[in-house]
Amino acid sequence: MILFIGMVLPFVHAADSHKVLHYVFPSPETGFDPAVAHDMYSGQVIRSIYETLYAYDYLARPAKLVPSTAASMPVVSNHGKTYTITLKKGIYFTDDSAFGGKKGN
Repeated sequence: MILFIGMVLPFVHAADSHKVLHYVFPSPETGFDPAVAHDMYSGQVIRSIYETLYAYDYLARPAKLVPSTAASMPVVSNHGKTYTITLKKGIYFTDDSAFGGKKGN
């Protein structure tokens, strides 16, 4: 057994510490889908890995909503039934087969 570990150990590389999240939770998370996650621990991870369209500028008085990954505030039409949000240039969805092997935007 020790011989096997000694043979494998040189090929094991640690993950880049800038790309790894380390959290300790007293209970398990329930998932990372922002639309359905409902517990505090999943929420902590979701806030760490997803960027929002808008964020609050808490230093402004009064605090105000400002674009984050959105290019500007939404265009509201159709008596408030349609919101059009344009993303900033260079913002892409994660690679997925739904985009035919290309970056989704």
